Amino acid sequence: MGGVSSLRVLIALVACALCAAPSRASDLDALRALALEKSAAISLFKAKGAGQLARLAQDRVFAAYLNASTQGEGVRLRARMAAMFANVSSRFGLHDIVLVDRSGELVVRTGATSGSTAPLDMKRDPVLVAGFAQAPTTAAMIVGRDGFTFAAPVVWREQKEFVLSARQDAAAYRAIMARGAPKGAFLVLVDAKGHVLADTRGAQPGKLIAGLSLDAMRKAVKGKPGEGSGEVARGKDRFNISYRSDGAWTVIAAKPATLPHRCPNEGTRLCG
Repeated sequence: MGGVSSLRVLIALVACALCAAPSRASDLDALRALALEKSAAISLFKAKGAGQLARLAQDRVFAAYLNASTQGEGVRLRARMAAMFANVSSRFGLHDIVLVDRSGELVVRTGATSGSTAPLDMKRDPVLVAGFAQAPTTAAMIVGRDGFTFAAPVVWREQKEFVLSARQDAAAYRAIMARGAPKGAFLVLVDAKGHVLADTRGAQPGKLIAGLSLDAMRKAVKGKPGEGSGEVARGKDRFNISYRSDGAWTVIAAKPATLPHRCPNEGTRLCG
């Protein structure tokens, strides 16, 4: 009889494992696909925002402004720039488009409700420093506390005369990640140091998933630097996660893990 009882227990254990394993595998497969999809979408959105500003910085209106012979012509060209900036505003989440000359003087600003018109510090302002250091026809991205700023140099006769900048809110990235995400799942965007840039939960916790740092999360699922999947747990918090990196940014897709089922005839023993 003892042998029969043991056989029944073994069958029950195997049945539990077979029930739980496909469910966990299915969740991880879905999260892998989600992390891959959102990583590609985030990368494309960021590239298009930078490309939009870099192209705008090459417009001939800036050379015309530098060569304006009268004050009236300068005023007319600034109005033309403002209209051009307004036309671009909201594309790829861009807003608050600003043109500053190499002395730090504000030339044109659109899309901002407020802001100082005092000259900016050319050596300390991170946007101007990055913009003037950037290669022609490209845009730098500066990460701030509440969003991002693109900065591109405006070049005339091989001289960087202006910096053109535009902001992108973190909300734009949250919207991209949240769109079409399955019920119960959430996504987090982090930089190379693990700092949260955008989170579809709306919050920006100091730790990412189950109280783990980015490095600890990678180690927990035995993942590679650029990708990985598995279950992470800390105390009562259990999540299935998958992450995907593109450059310095990583997208993490996560969903609360189903608690293990209780095996029949085994009292409080858990399986699956």
